[in-house]
Amino acid sequence: MNNTCHNHLIAICCLLCLIALFECSNKVENAKMTPESELPKEITYKQSDYGDAWPFTVDEVTVYCSGYRRVYFRANGRVYPLNGKAIMDSKRNYNAIWRDNPKVSGIKIDVPSEFIANALKNCDDLD
Repeated sequence: MNNTCHNHLIAICCLLCLIALFECSNKVENAKMTPESELPKEITYKQSDYGDAWPFTVDEVTVYCSGYRRVYFRANGRVYPLNGKAIMDSKRNYNAIWRDNPKVSGIKIDVPSEFIANALKNCDDLD
């Protein structure tokens, strides 16, 4: 193979790499451009969906993310912190509406992990 042919081959390979790189970055930018109105910012969970595993004394909670990875929930018109970051910033806790575990004295029913995990997916500043 002569030098000219070799240089053309390198130029074509470089061009193909640039096109591939551009396409990949274009897909990432388009993925970030999902309108906020299409993202569920709040998730409502109901006691009827969890039965005896429901961790609260209220029938329904609405969970959401606010600020940097702080997860809160609303129940009966009040706002409660749900994860560690939110609890550290709040003067309120949810002990008053947190159900006791009927099988183990002195222990509360675990809050399902998806409550926090799903809310964190909606945090604006996780990028």
